[in-house]
Amino acid sequence: MKLKRRRKLVTYLNILDQPVRFNPFVFSLTFLLWAFLGLLGGVIAGTYWIGLEFLTHKLAFFSGWQVIPTMAVCGLMAGLIIHFIGPQMKEA
Repeated sequence: MKLKRRRKLVTYLNILDQPVRFNPFVFSLTFLLWAFLGLLGGVIAGTYWIGLEFLTHKLAFFSGWQVIPTMAVCGLMAGLIIHFIGPQMKEA
C-alpha cells in the first residue's frame, strides 16, 4: 500500500474511533423534510384509523344471517368496480 493511501486510511480510522459529535440545535433540511413526512404519515394513518372505527360502529347493525348477503353484495360491487374501472390487460 502506498504511503499516501496508508495515511489516509489511518486518518479515517482515527475519525471513526472518536465519539460522534452531535449538535441538537443544528438540523439539516433533509432531517426536517423526513420529520415532516413522518408527521404527515402519522396524521394520515390516524385519520384512516378513526374513519375505520367510525364506519365499523355505524355498520354494526347487521347481525346474524344479515351479514352473509351484505358481504356478498359488497363483494359483487367490488368485483364489478375492478372489472369495469380497473386497468385492462391486453392479450398478446
